[in-house]
Amino acid sequence: MLKRSTKGFTLIELMVAMGLFATVMTIASGAYLIMISVNREAQSITRGINSVSYALEIMTRNIRTGTGYPSGPSSCGDVHGAGADSMTFTDVAGDQVTYSLAPSVGTAHKIVQAVNGVLTDLTDPSVDISTLTFYCTGALPSDAYQANVILVVSGKVLSAKATKDKEFIVQTTATMRALDL
Repeated sequence: MLKRSTKGFTLIELMVAMGLFATVMTIASGAYLIMISVNREAQSITRGINSVSYALEIMTRNIRTGTGYPSGPSSCGDVHGAGADSMTFTDVAGDQVTYSLAPSVGTAHKIVQAVNGVLTDLTDPSVDISTLTFYCTGALPSDAYQANVILVVSGKVLSAKATKDKEFIVQTTATMRALDL
């Protein structure tokens, strides 16, 4: 007579083990998908913030090395009053440069640079700039101050989900390198 072996798993044990494995894998894959979604969201926000940083860096570098800043509250704003929404000056190469806000595709607004009338976008379409304001001081040749420009940019980084748009306000200052006293 053959002896029956008691080694191995029963069908019930195998079904319980497979059920537990499937449950754990479902939870793990759900968490993985959530992490991928959060990572994509973080990358889009980072891309938008990098776009704004790039635009501010380009503007401040050109303003620092430029000359011929506009003077008076009507042309560049005044720190004690309303600022101007665009600024025109002469860059280091002698070209006429204007920074302003322009509508983009859809409802988003972008910062644009016009060099001798040729427009270049400085911000990514994933960023909606709501305000771009310039405040100038010391731009008059007759004053005793070094020319100084304060830039204030506000807006939001657009997200795939409108509820997750990230708002920002950034301010930076650029002082003309050439002596203007």
